[in-house]
Amino acid sequence: MKSRQFIQSLEKGLMILKVFSGSRASLSVTDIAGSCGMNMATAHRYLFTLKELGYLEQEAATRRYRLTPKVLKIGVAALNTMDLKNRLLPHMLETTKTFDVTTQCAILDDTDVVVLDRVRSREVVNWDIGVGSRLPVYCTAMGKAILAFLEDEAQTGLLQRIRFERHTRHTLGTPEELQADLARIRDSGYVFSDQELTMGLRSIAAPVFRNGRVEGAFGISYAVNRANEAGLESALVKQVLQIAAKVSF
Repeated sequence: MKSRQFIQSLEKGLMILKVFSGSRASLSVTDIAGSCGMNMATAHRYLFTLKELGYLEQEAATRRYRLTPKVLKIGVAALNTMDLKNRLLPHMLETTKTFDVTTQCAILDDTDVVVLDRVRSREVVNWDIGVGSRLPVYCTAMGKAILAFLEDEAQTGLLQRIRFERHTRHTLGTPEELQADLARIRDSGYVFSDQELTMGLRSIAAPVFRNGRVEGAFGISYAVNRANEAGLESALVKQVLQIAAKVSF
């Protein structure tokens, strides 16, 4: 039972904002009401309020709703206060400069990881994601680095909520495959991901801890053809482990 202090109307308003995504950027009232389990009259009231506050806009021709840039103020403010990003950024800049690789850090949000910051390399093959991007936890190096070191109960609950989709021929497609991979990650302390989410890109990541609990992850990504460079991947594994250990406490 929820506390009497809980404001259900606020929960419903935030629920509407969370319905929008990259693949669902423009939604009708019917779409929103169905996704949030609301009747049409209730959905209309919440949409009117969010529109008046400036968080939603309505397309004149289609009458469909979209998020406005005002929503970004909340997200960017939150990302900028993340201590993990501030601790890792100097090391990300140094690693990118030394090895010409892309570096990033992320935190867990349900079945996704959210990118807190990213420093791009000069490589032609580079994945076009930015700060605030959400990536599936089960097929990204940073996601699995976090997932492998969650407490057992939290990990079990999250595994039950994952909806597996094969993004490439290398993507893990079942809970059993993922659990076997997580066991290997716990033994080694780091993740090696070969083109699991996008072709042409390999990644290495390690968990970052805060007070003994996994807080997020530090990751490095680079083009597949660079795997042929003598000693590069062993050097990157050493780098990611050293930095993750240095910023953990």
